[in-house]
Amino acid sequence: MKSTENVEETTTEGLQELRDTLLSCYQEKSELKREIVRAKSSLQTSQILLVFSYLIIVGFFIKWFKQNRDDKKEYLEDIEKQLSECYVNIDIKTDEQIEKSYLQLLDSYKTLLTCQKIWDITSTSKIDKTATRSAASESITRKQVKFGFGNFDIIKSKFDALHFKNANGGDLYIYPAFIAIVDSNKKFGLIDIREVEFDFISQKFLEEERVPSDSNVIGNTWAKVNKNGSPDKRFKDNYQIPICLYGNIEIKSSTGLNEAYSLSNHDKAEQFSMTFKAYQKIIGQ
Repeated sequence: MKSTENVEETTTEGLQELRDTLLSCYQEKSELKREIVRAKSSLQTSQILLVFSYLIIVGFFIKWFKQNRDDKKEYLEDIEKQLSECYVNIDIKTDEQIEKSYLQLLDSYKTLLTCQKIWDITSTSKIDKTATRSAASESITRKQVKFGFGNFDIIKSKFDALHFKNANGGDLYIYPAFIAIVDSNKKFGLIDIREVEFDFISQKFLEEERVPSDSNVIGNTWAKVNKNGSPDKRFKDNYQIPICLYGNIEIKSSTGLNEAYSLSNHDKAEQFSMTFKAYQKIIGQ
């Protein structure tokens, strides 16, 4: 699945002011990084000049070169300090029930990370079963990705974000109050976590690749089948295909977020989805 091309448009109305603040912070951070490059180059030049001064100049002028070098070093350290402090702290005080629910979500997510395979579903299309003689009703294009913990570098929080990598769009960073979708150009949108549609779907998948060890194989079919499910004997090279039960997660918003993932362990994906929806319910009260 693919979200809107312009991730900035995914921002929900109530988070536009926060996005503007983060954008200002990001622009300042970018300028500081550029200034650090210039300052390092200037410091390097001053150090070279100081070395030459020892060789060809004496007295007062050497002191000047030393002071020049020290001033540039101090300036560089000051800019690097500014860069380290250039972020927006999003932590707010919440009641005990909300924090407890979020900690449960984190525990469930850590369990989810133990799934052997996670795929980003990049597209789906219907299949003409009669024409193809396939047992599948739709064709799914997927790409293996990783989930983990991470942070959008202009945000500071006591909690690391739940980081969903995306094969064909911006990565998702799930924080306690919102989801940040960040593309490769560092353009981003913010979506209120209460306004996200988070759905779980049990999917029977005809696995033609290696079956993950943590998957539940619920049956078998054939590459070419008759209407009754028996193998079509007209195809000599017909082969059997295991049917796996996977857990799919769909994440959508009215502003254009549209992502879908498939996980090899159905039960872990289902448990995480239930925990996520429970958290949404608590913060929405």
